[in-house]
Amino acid sequence: MITRTVRDNEMVIVEDGKEILSVKEDIDEEKIMLYISGEMKKTAIHNIEDELTTLTTLKRPMIIDLSKVTYMSGSASDIFLQIQKSIDLKKNDNIHCKEYLKILNPSKEVSEVFEKNGFFDLLDIEM
Repeated sequence: MITRTVRDNEMVIVEDGKEILSVKEDIDEEKIMLYISGEMKKTAIHNIEDELTTLTTLKRPMIIDLSKVTYMSGSASDIFLQIQKSIDLKKNDNIHCKEYLKILNPSKEVSEVFEKNGFFDLLDIEM
């Protein structure tokens, strides 16, 4: 069973009593900074997908640090592509849109998934 809890500015996903994924948020007037750690499994990703989608309504640059992600399924990586598409649509409607998505420090495991899916050509990823 998967559950989602929130403590302070961090969302934690628990599967069968074990914390598998956490998302720490640092939001200010300038940007949204997210620190994701743990396992981005297909079974858990829908729990953070809603949160990330909601954050795009804040209309600020979103920077996501993935240095502590130990596993990412191919389907879980699609969330970043969906966010980028959402931002691109907003930019098409408003040339003054200041939103963007940047992925920072993907772990080796995440980099392999991004490489396999061709995301280095589609997303702003900083090693």
